[in-house]
Amino acid sequence: MKEFFKNLGRYKVSSVLNILGLGIAFAAAYIILVQVNFDLGYNRCFKDADRVYRLDLNSSILGSTDKWMVHVSHKIGRPLGEDNDNVECYGHLFALMVWEDKWYIPCEGREDEEVKIDVSAGSEFLPKTLGFDLIAGSYEQLPPKSMLISESLARRYGLEVGDVMKYEGGTSFTIKGIYKDFPKNSLLSGSELYFWIEDEGDSMEYIYYYKLISKEQEEAFLLSAAKELKVLIPSFVDETWKEPAADDKEGWLEAANKLFRLVPLYDSYFSGDLDGIKLPTANPITTYTLLSIAVLILVIAFINFVNFFMALVPVRMRAVNICKVFGAGQGTLRWNFVFEAIGLVIIALMFALYLILGLKDTFISNYVTCSLDFSDNVVTIIMVIVIAVAIAVIAAIYPAFYITKFNASMAVKGGFAQSKSGRSIRSILISTQFIVSMI
Repeated sequence: MKEFFKNLGRYKVSSVLNILGLGIAFAAAYIILVQVNFDLGYNRCFKDADRVYRLDLNSSILGSTDKWMVHVSHKIGRPLGEDNDNVECYGHLFALMVWEDKWYIPCEGREDEEVKIDVSAGSEFLPKTLGFDLIAGSYEQLPPKSMLISESLARRYGLEVGDVMKYEGGTSFTIKGIYKDFPKNSLLSGSELYFWIEDEGDSMEYIYYYKLISKEQEEAFLLSAAKELKVLIPSFVDETWKEPAADDKEGWLEAANKLFRLVPLYDSYFSGDLDGIKLPTANPITTYTLLSIAVLILVIAFINFVNFFMALVPVRMRAVNICKVFGAGQGTLRWNFVFEAIGLVIIALMFALYLILGLKDTFISNYVTCSLDFSDNVVTIIMVIVIAVAIAVIAAIYPAFYITKFNASMAVKGGFAQSKSGRSIRSILISTQFIVSMI
């Protein structure tokens, strides 16, 4: 520790530039990785989401553009799920997904309390299909005039399973379960109340989700759905529809893929080719480009860190060899270098945290669709810290072994700076850093 602080004072310019460079790199990587983690983790809060699929219809069957629409009528959505051996359960969500609504909490001895909350609505089996994470109650099948509420709503108003809330018009709904709040990167983000909407109309106002028995059932579902739609499709398409032969598997699959598609719940956030509805979506190319940029930033930081260590080799060799003369072991000297690197990275991390705290409420927040708060991104913070410490250890090991391997005579002569190996190492590192920076 004493040697570490002594070297901070001895090599001020190098230490300051190292801390500034690493700090800015870690701050930039954190902000980018927060957005990447938000995108790649979308809808992963739902249980068994790996076998839940959204039904999209091709807009062209309604004479519209050749895109996909998520709005489906009960006339199409229900037959595909009913009595289907490939489907464990299915449900629909009202097209608005989440909207602000007015509800009333009954109060004994006084007027009911009016509250405005964000709600969602759909079928009685949707919570089971998506897999709401319940902390109380049950959702196997919601009976009429019942609902589920979020943990935050229950805590805010002291509500429990069995309590009643009233909808506009005086209709009472019984609380059947309390679910954990949905994170921001989910299709029901912000929804504090879910109730069964008893709308039996045939309008295309519903988004249908199907939970298959297993992921391997997707093709079987497509085949059965295509054959089911042969009865339903004529009311939606023109005479160009040609029914394949009964045993023509490839023909039925081709017909199915032209008319509709199953979008995995995990991937639904990246389906931006939708028509007529503005669902939260992201571009996968952008997400993976951002991830690549974050990796490149950390690579540049790593190379920069090694460069500063190697640049000081001629200066520090004399001190290292003097320590050898006075009996210091190679292991001790090498550990000092590693400890110094870890210390610099820890200071750089503190600087990065300070930068993020200052930036999270500025214009930078307009470039991300998620929170930059540390409390909301614990996993990302741990990831950046682990990467930072790994960078410190890996970046310090080579210079530590490199500096301590020379004998004292070279240090006295000062030959390393002019040696072939010294020039080669510096040229390779600087060239690599420049190329990566330009990329």
